[in-house]
Amino acid sequence: MRHRIDIEQFERKNSIHFFQNFPDPNISITSEVECTGARARAKARGVSFFLYYAHAMLKACNEIKEFKYRMDTAGELYYYDTIDALAVIRTGENGRYNTLRFPYHEELQTFAQTACRIIDEHEVSTSPFESEEDCPQDDLGVFLLSALPTLSFTGISFAHQSAMDGYPLSLIGKLIQREGKEYIPIGLKVNHAFIDGHHLALYYQRVSTLLMTS
Repeated sequence: MRHRIDIEQFERKNSIHFFQNFPDPNISITSEVECTGARARAKARGVSFFLYYAHAMLKACNEIKEFKYRMDTAGELYYYDTIDALAVIRTGENGRYNTLRFPYHEELQTFAQTACRIIDEHEVSTSPFESEEDCPQDDLGVFLLSALPTLSFTGISFAHQSAMDGYPLSLIGKLIQREGKEYIPIGLKVNHAFIDGHHLALYYQRVSTLLMTS
C-alpha cells in the first residue's frame, strides 16, 4: 500500500523543490560489501546465492524509509509500506533475460520459494521488459535488482529517463576474494531528493550485516 504525502509537510521538501529543477536528479554509486561465507550459508539453506543477496538488498531497502519514497509523473509524493524486487533473470544464452517481480517477504525461505515459483511459472518472453511494461505507471513500489556474476567492477552508470519519477536501480557484480575475505560490488542509482550519502552508507552497511549474519 502507498500513502500520499503533502510535500509541503515533508521533512525533505527543500530537497524535492531543489532537485525537481534538475534534468537528472539521480546519483549513482558503487561500493563493495563484505559477504564472507554468504555463498556457503546460501548453499546450506538451499537458496541460490543470487536470491540470498537479493533478499538482503531488498530487506535493507524496506528497513530504511528513505528508500521507500517515490514521486509519480504528476509530481505527487508517496510513501510505500513495502517495496518489492523487480529482478532481472537470465533465461538463455547470449544474455537473454526476463524482468520478473518478486514480492517482498521478511523471511528468506519464503521469499526464495516464492521467487523460484514465479521463475518456474513464467514463460520465456520475447520482451525482456514485459514485467516493467505491464506494470501500471503509478506503481513505483519496486527496486530493480540485476546481477553480472561474471564481472567485477568499480563503477557504473545506469540508463534512466532523467526524471523525478522512478525507482532505485542496482547491479551486483562478481564475488571476489581478497586476503581471506569475500566481497561483492554493488552499484546503485537513487533519487537524490530522497537519499543522501548518509542513507547510502546505512544501506551498504546493512546489506553487509545481513549477508554476514543471515
